[in-house]
Amino acid sequence: MFGSTVLEVATGMIVCFGSVALIASSVQEAVASMLRWRAKTLLTGVTDLLNGQSLVLDVYNHALVNPRSDGKAATLADLSLKYAPSYIEPQNFARALVDSLQKGLVTFTLLRPVIASITDGQLRTCLLGMYDRAAGNISGFEADVARWFDTSMDRISGAYKRKAQFWTFVFALVIAVGFNVDAHQVMATVWVLTINNHGGGRGAIVDESITDWLASPVVAAIELVAVRGAVGDPRVGSHGDRRPVRCAVLVWIARKGGRSSWCGRKACRRKPGSA
Repeated sequence: MFGSTVLEVATGMIVCFGSVALIASSVQEAVASMLRWRAKTLLTGVTDLLNGQSLVLDVYNHALVNPRSDGKAATLADLSLKYAPSYIEPQNFARALVDSLQKGLVTFTLLRPVIASITDGQLRTCLLGMYDRAAGNISGFEADVARWFDTSMDRISGAYKRKAQFWTFVFALVIAVGFNVDAHQVMATVWVLTINNHGGGRGAIVDESITDWLASPVVAAIELVAVRGAVGDPRVGSHGDRRPVRCAVLVWIARKGGRSSWCGRKACRRKPGSA
C-alpha cells in the first residue's frame, strides 16, 4: 500500500494496538456509567468542599443542581445516585448555595449572621471573606463562589482521570491476555504478509530490509543474552557460543514464504530431502 515494508508493518501494529486501546476505553466508559463513578466522585468532591456540612444535602436537594430528584432526601444516604448529577454548572452551584443559606427567610444583605453561624471554621471563614468582598452585591458573591467551586472541581477531575486511567490499563491488560495479543507474533505475521503481497506470491524473495533489521543491535543483544539452543529447531546451527536468532528468523520467514531455506550459512542450510 505504501511501498515500504517497514511502514506497512508499523501501520498494522498501530491499528492492532489502537483497536485494543479503543476496546479498553469503551469497556471503561461502560463500567463507569453503570457504576455511576462520575456522580459518586462529584458527590465526594462537593462533600469535601463543604466539609461535610448539612449544606451538602441542601445543595443536592436544590433543583438547579439536581433537577431529576424530588428534593426530599433527608440524609446523604437517601440521595439516589441513579439521578445524582455527573456535572454541576459552577453558577448553578453558587445560586443553590446562596438559596440554601437564605432558605427563603432572609435577604442577601442580612445573610452574614447566617454564614457566621456555620460550625465549620474553615468553611465559615471562606464564605465570610467572599461575602465581605462582595460588599452587598449578590452577583459578586455568586461569582466568587462559582470560581471557588470551579477551582476545586479541577482537582476532583484530576482524581477521576487517574482512576479512569488505572482501570483502562487494567481492562487493556485483561483484553491483551485474554485475546493473546502478542506484539512479536503480530509484527512477524504482518511482516510476512506484506512481503508476500509485495512479491506477488509465497515464493517471493525476502525484502533486503529484513537483513538490515536482523543485523540491528537489538537482535545482536538478544543473541548475547539468549540461552543457547532455545530456538528448538534442530536444523538451525549454533554459530559459536551465541544463539543464531537471525538464522532462525530467516529460516522461519523462508518457510512462511514457501522457500526451502534462506540463510546463507552452511550450518543453517537444510539438505535436500531432509525432514
